[in-house]
Amino acid sequence: MLSAALVLAIAGVAASVLLGEHGVAHLLRLRAERRAIGLYLEGLARRQLGLVRPNEFVYRFRRD
Repeated sequence: MLSAALVLAIAGVAASVLLGEHGVAHLLRLRAERRAIGLYLEGLARRQLGLVRPNEFVYRFRRD
């Protein structure tokens, strides 16, 4: 009886993690959103502040 209850509890937790509102799918969406925001912020810093990464070369061309 106790082992059956434990199995049901474990199955319930697993279902919640996989299918719940704040489960794996939500975590994957948040990771993708964080990656997109990071790329946006990097582009913004490069354009507005002129920042570059270490070991990166910047070529500036004169306009005539």
